[in-house]
Amino acid sequence: LKTQACKSRWSAQRMPFKLRGSWMSSSGESSSNCDRTTDEEGEDEDGGRGLPRGRLRCRNRACTRLALFLILVGANVLLAALVLGARALGVSMVPEDYYARKSDGGHVVEVESPATFRVALKQAVAATSCSTQYRIAPDIFGTVTYYDTRNEDGLVDIAGGKPMTWLSGPETLSIFLNDEDRGCCSPAVASLWACFCRIALAVGIIDEATNESYVHPVPPNRYVYVALRAGDVAGSSSGSSSSSTLRAIEPTWSNLVEAMPKALRPALGALVVPRCTPSAHVSQLLANYSYQELFMKFEADFRRFGAGAEECSVPKSELYLSLGEQLCESPVAVRLFMCSYLDANPLFEGTGRTSGGTREYVLIPTPTLYSARRSPLDASVLELNLPPGFRCLA
Repeated sequence: LKTQACKSRWSAQRMPFKLRGSWMSSSGESSSNCDRTTDEEGEDEDGGRGLPRGRLRCRNRACTRLALFLILVGANVLLAALVLGARALGVSMVPEDYYARKSDGGHVVEVESPATFRVALKQAVAATSCSTQYRIAPDIFGTVTYYDTRNEDGLVDIAGGKPMTWLSGPETLSIFLNDEDRGCCSPAVASLWACFCRIALAVGIIDEATNESYVHPVPPNRYVYVALRAGDVAGSSSGSSSSSTLRAIEPTWSNLVEAMPKALRPALGALVVPRCTPSAHVSQLLANYSYQELFMKFEADFRRFGAGAEECSVPKSELYLSLGEQLCESPVAVRLFMCSYLDANPLFEGTGRTSGGTREYVLIPTPTLYSARRSPLDASVLELNLPPGFRCLA
């Protein structure tokens, strides 16, 4: 009778799972006579063999809570692994309208992180109109850049080895997402390739009026768009209060001249570099003359360096090092240095705006992608997947 009572009581209380061979009870109350089941106590409903000798059953809710805790921990670990795996593969875990909300009667998307901008740019390309409006946080910046697939499997250096990174600010990013004439939400933009060309036009990489293009060959180069979080300099109109360690400045001639000493060593790759800052006279010439006008004024000196009227890249470090501190006294040498190592191509005007009319910024010195990614929210890369031989201009 005792055995039958124990069996009946146990059948009513046990849970449908087993931990280390022991049945767990959902009840905290159990007769002390039923606490231990041995082979001598007879059969139970599990094949008639009973529990192994000396095996204790759970008498309270501790085992149940432990099992539930382990299940929850396992579920969280699995979810984290799925999120990290999707992020590594470039798969967005953000639903299409996750960041959207109704505001002033229109559909407005808040773009508050680099990862959100990457999703928004793809959504703008896929859209059939510009009815959705995107608001860009004041500390979100972006740059179109590339890496050489012969040397790298992915983007490492945001500026492609240059000591300065060119950036578009939140105002320009808003154009890319919202402007039908200049942005990527237009029905005429049906792919990331077409979006790339509009971005390149806006930031001065191509010029339709002169049919000039500074897009590097594809392949071996592979273009990407990098969105990152950076703080603007004090006194700028963007009003950024970002906690990011990256500080963006406007690339006016005065700012570039002031920053040139910091760029000399990483640009020229030498331990000993000229310790100088371009003079006020040089700064004035750079500000008052376009590249073509400066070339006509000092043509003999430009040709002595190996530069032409439309080509100003002369990346010969020994040439600049041989000038010593006279480097900063020559408007030709300074202009060619900035073109060769700071990407100030002949379209660059030094006004803080591109030839396409958009406001631009720079980071000096340039960060690596690793340093920009202090957290997953600080940098995000979008592969543009341009086809071989791709060109924006005919």
